[in-house]
Amino acid sequence: MLKNAAKIAVVGGRILLKALSRGVSEEILDKLSADENENEIAKAAVRASEKEFEKAAVAYIARDKQQKSAMQAFRASLIALTEPNENDPKPTKKLVFVVDELDRCRPDYALSVLETIKHFFAIPGVHFVLGTNLKILTKSVSSVYGLGDGAEGYLT
Repeated sequence: MLKNAAKIAVVGGRILLKALSRGVSEEILDKLSADENENEIAKAAVRASEKEFEKAAVAYIARDKQQKSAMQAFRASLIALTEPNENDPKPTKKLVFVVDELDRCRPDYALSVLETIKHFFAIPGVHFVLGTNLKILTKSVSSVYGLGDGAEGYLT
């Protein structure tokens, strides 16, 4: 009994790894084991993992839709705060965010913040003031993206 459980665990583990990395074909299953019982167990494990994968994918898509909806609502709120005219989308008020000491953050986090500001907050009337040491931030860009001397161009 324990020996069969160990076989099931080994075969199931192999199949799960194959299924997660690139999928499992019938041909691969046939090569895993010549024993029909092990092969049937392996096929059952693949079917179970496919169902779990499908559930996880559906949940991920639902979360992604919720995040996109929340981001759209947030952007709409920011636009409303700048009070654009009905006939002219030009804002009548300005909204200013101040971000200080970005150069003291981990390089990957600092760049993530900059990218978010650039892409997510690209709204007329919304402005950012960054208090940072530009030389250090340039080195962060260079270390993360390997741009060398071209790192300054990335920040402009």
